[in-house]
Amino acid sequence: MPVGKFTVTIVSVCLLVAFALHPAPGTDLVLKRVTTFHNNLSRQGVNTDETVLRPANVNRQTFGKLFSQRVDGFVYAQPLFLTNVYIPRKGIHNVVFVVTEHDSVYAFDADDDAGENRRALWKTSFINPALGITTATSNDVGCGDIIPEVGVTGTPVIDTASRTLYVVAKTRERGRFVQRLHALDIETGAEKSGGPVEIKAAVRGTGIAAKEELVTFDPLREHQRAGLLLQNGLVYVAWASHCDNPPYHGWVMTYDVRTLRQTSVWNATPDGEMGGIWQSGAAPAGDGENAYVSTGNGDFDVQRGGRDFGDSIIKLGMARSGALAVTDYFTPYDEASLNAGDIEPGSGGTVLISAQGGRKHYVVNVSKSGTIYVVNPANMGQFNADGNHDVVQSIPSATGGVWGTPAWWNETLYVAGSYDRLKAFRFDSAAGRLAETPKSQSAIEFTYPGPTPAVSSNGRRDGIVWVVQADAYVDGGSAVLRAFDAWDLSRELYSSDQALARDDPRDVGLIGERERLGAGDAQPAGQRGAEELVVGGPHERVVHHRHPLHHRVLEVAPVVGNLVGDPVDDDVVRRDLVHVRGADLDELGGHARLPPADFLRERRGEGPFPPDHEPDAFLGHVQPPLSRAPRHTAGSCVPSRASRGPSHPRSGGRSRCPCPTAPRTGAGCSRRTGRPGRWPE
Repeated sequence: MPVGKFTVTIVSVCLLVAFALHPAPGTDLVLKRVTTFHNNLSRQGVNTDETVLRPANVNRQTFGKLFSQRVDGFVYAQPLFLTNVYIPRKGIHNVVFVVTEHDSVYAFDADDDAGENRRALWKTSFINPALGITTATSNDVGCGDIIPEVGVTGTPVIDTASRTLYVVAKTRERGRFVQRLHALDIETGAEKSGGPVEIKAAVRGTGIAAKEELVTFDPLREHQRAGLLLQNGLVYVAWASHCDNPPYHGWVMTYDVRTLRQTSVWNATPDGEMGGIWQSGAAPAGDGENAYVSTGNGDFDVQRGGRDFGDSIIKLGMARSGALAVTDYFTPYDEASLNAGDIEPGSGGTVLISAQGGRKHYVVNVSKSGTIYVVNPANMGQFNADGNHDVVQSIPSATGGVWGTPAWWNETLYVAGSYDRLKAFRFDSAAGRLAETPKSQSAIEFTYPGPTPAVSSNGRRDGIVWVVQADAYVDGGSAVLRAFDAWDLSRELYSSDQALARDDPRDVGLIGERERLGAGDAQPAGQRGAEELVVGGPHERVVHHRHPLHHRVLEVAPVVGNLVGDPVDDDVVRRDLVHVRGADLDELGGHARLPPADFLRERRGEGPFPPDHEPDAFLGHVQPPLSRAPRHTAGSCVPSRASRGPSHPRSGGRSRCPCPTAPRTGAGCSRRTGRPGRWPE
């Protein structure tokens, strides 16, 4: 999302593309740092300090692409942004930080690509092929959700006090798979705090892959998809799997920011399996003390006194022992049905919102079934087999299935589901509830996977909702950056396909670029002609023309190679297409993921789907059962296989298209009281 002067998006396999507008003379440009996923700990995806970008000037005449930068691999993580960073021997810069699946971290100048800024200010790589240290491959993990390699996937987090960027990377080291937490100096990219540290963990349990009642973290199977959370001097890291390939579990671990010492470990299903923390890349939300996550399909037995928390929205706090523990939770009454149909809450990022002038606080999640859950963080409702009566609100079929994170601005929830429109649900202060029908919605309908919205505004004025539409990736179309009037989503202000010759983010859009380059814009030595570019070639540098648009909004979106055929077939035909992971210096967009080969086969009429595949880990604290025993037993209604839709391996958990005939949750509305602290910014 546009934040102050900048917003980022990576486009076309490995391009950093800047969008910009020309501000009025004398305009005061406010630059806002973006150090974490979706702008703040609450994950609201909003910047209320935007003084230049307004509905009146975001249009094709004054806003468009400015420049791009090339990186060495696909980008699934949201870029981050800091102002006034001193780079040794290079001076002060506003900096965009980008991580790639090639296990690289880049720092780029955010203002332009002129002169020395044509290259990264610094680059750090976590691989060394000469020593046998490489990225993992999609064949290694047995999954085509990320191809052809797996390195850094989750969004990093920056500690501005210590000037440190924390990031998790997966490597293959002489046949052994390793994940490490790195702490990098933001000025140089050098390791600090004694880092990196290898991630190891185990908990007591009898779940899948347990040995001698010990469940161990597997760095090959576990996928660090969710962004990182920095709170109270701790870095929180969460995991799910690749393609749902078993055996695996959901994990959350915390590390001391100063020493990188592991301080706590929590496993979502210590006596079962699955329960990954996908959230389509969203980081855990934080309220200053607790962390909130949603888990994907997996075992749930808490209603019987167990410890397995699949298909749930969970509040994690620190016990007196210093161990992470579940302090409260909500599990839909029809968990068994949602789990069987793979339409649970785990694909959606959790957002903490404040309403009624900040007097009321809520936890919001939107699921793969399109249900909006509004939960009281002081009493989350736990599990009630008779219905969702113990939560503030449950709005079934409010939107299409969500693989993303909603945005919250001006007491309005913005959400965009798959096969649905961008919608604005207004909070009714008198009723203390979200309206069950949208106040406005976009004219355009998105398909799979649907975007993640973000909002820029000047306080309560000049609201703009930004999305990156990535659903054309299946057929080779370009990602599209779109801007909507936040007060009326039917009014679209801008889309990058309005001026495709100028604003197309794809490499293929550069054909003929030589003719568009000005006389003074020389190509770098050794660059191949634009018409010779191999789409998706991660090591090519591309120079886009510049145009006189000075106020920048950076958009970041990766190109993801789509497969026609099985991911491990020798005869795979690869098409590299634009696919947005999204970004802003807040989150602009959707979530990088691929349709499975079987989905593409069916599109070509080549037969049915194969069965789903599923992935599998220093001794942590024993997890006690929740002190308050749940009261009810799960229902058993299961939608038919025909109703579940095609399977999509994706970064947000095991996915199927929304299940239109699956049972929906009830709209229980009993309210609970409680006064948690104000959500942190």
